Amino acid sequence: MPIMNELNVCVAQLQPSEFQCWGEKVGGSIRTWKKRYFVLKDRRIWYFSSCKDKAAKGYIDVPVGTEVNDVSGAKIAKHKPFAMTINSKGPKGYRLFVIICDNETDFKNFFEHIKAQTHEQKVPVSRIIPTSIVPSSMIQTPSLQPGALLNIDANIANYITSDGRKNLEHVKNYFNWIDSDDNLTKYWKYWTDNLPTKTSKQPLLKGEAVHYTISVSSKADHLKWRAFGNQRPMINPMANFFIGVGVQQEEIERIDEFGSLVRPQIIGSMIEITKNFGMSENWFFAGRFDISLIRQLSEDGNFTDRLFEWLAESHITEFCQFGREVNENPPVQSTFHFLIEGEMSSRVNKLLRATQKFGFPPIPNPILNIFKGLNQYYTYFVFGVTLCNQGFVRFSAMIADPTDDVVLSLLDAVRVPQETRKIHLSLLKDHTISVRYVEYSYLKNGCGRGTFNEGSDVYVQYYFGSDAQ
Repeated sequence: MPIMNELNVCVAQLQPSEFQCWGEKVGGSIRTWKKRYFVLKDRRIWYFSSCKDKAAKGYIDVPVGTEVNDVSGAKIAKHKPFAMTINSKGPKGYRLFVIICDNETDFKNFFEHIKAQTHEQKVPVSRIIPTSIVPSSMIQTPSLQPGALLNIDANIANYITSDGRKNLEHVKNYFNWIDSDDNLTKYWKYWTDNLPTKTSKQPLLKGEAVHYTISVSSKADHLKWRAFGNQRPMINPMANFFIGVGVQQEEIERIDEFGSLVRPQIIGSMIEITKNFGMSENWFFAGRFDISLIRQLSEDGNFTDRLFEWLAESHITEFCQFGREVNENPPVQSTFHFLIEGEMSSRVNKLLRATQKFGFPPIPNPILNIFKGLNQYYTYFVFGVTLCNQGFVRFSAMIADPTDDVVLSLLDAVRVPQETRKIHLSLLKDHTISVRYVEYSYLKNGCGRGTFNEGSDVYVQYYFGSDAQ
């Protein structure tokens, strides 16, 4: 991964160069093509967004022995002519770059100059070795200090079990409506098939883990499946899934762009499915992030200003999770989660102020009384808010590690039907599953797209295991 100071070089500073030209480049685990200006000098290929940039976007080292191949017309190069691959070795291992030149003359000169740098004779096209590392901006950051991962998902690492992978099918069987629709079944299976395991193509390494949770609505007709863990094993499968379900390329690129801003330790993939055949894809970063990043992560203008007003009033300086919906139906929604700490009365007042400021109906008294009546064991709430360029869409107020009594009280407060209450009771009694959160949420009318539950609801987030090496 290039150090930022290393990239503070412009094209003029690299003169005289061995060769330079325009072309397209793809590299890293999220295979997106971008126009770049390449400059070859001293066994290093620098690339820029334009020849007038004051800093490089990155570089490719081509030391002696680097494998360089002509792949003109190959699938890996979009079947285009004038293409080459460079299998460059860095501190994290090998990384494959694909470059397509604009014309035949540039390609021949560029290819020959790179070959001369590596001191190798031209060789026929060889088997392409896929990259095995994450994009440079998503390299794992140093470990945070103990207690830093005060977020709604990452602390599940304290509860690692070996049941996660095999429990996927077990948990699904609680909801027989999934198998009644072929599209839902295929969608769910495609997501699970693209999750990293100990035996997958890029297997989990020692110390890495993938954790699984499911949030179940009160009527068990809306499910949110989450898989999350260390960046390295998660990023490739997550991107492959999004590509496979037709997520727009620019949205996939944002994972890398936003990752370079927040440097998350934990990343995750989430799908939502409903009994009304709703399907939605999301990704999220978990960690401990300064709220100043919110403006760069959100595209929601005046509504972001209103969020900052509430954060200032509430003396909140960090967010613990950021997520983004990548569904093809606009508008795209972003979700931020915050810890609300302090005395119980202060926490409740912050919740009430948020709902008022963001235009949501007041929290019903039966729900509010449950929050107010929690004992000193519950030292914080988690507040989540979803917004888009049309305004605030949804909020959630979450209680961590609730007792069964607290869960059932909240479910009963929204008058859960007996039939689905039994499903929650079965999940609560299942020894392979534990409750991580119970939340009260509200989705504004008109924002459910005809398939997601609008209005008030209670969701229970169940943790059902991990897959760890």
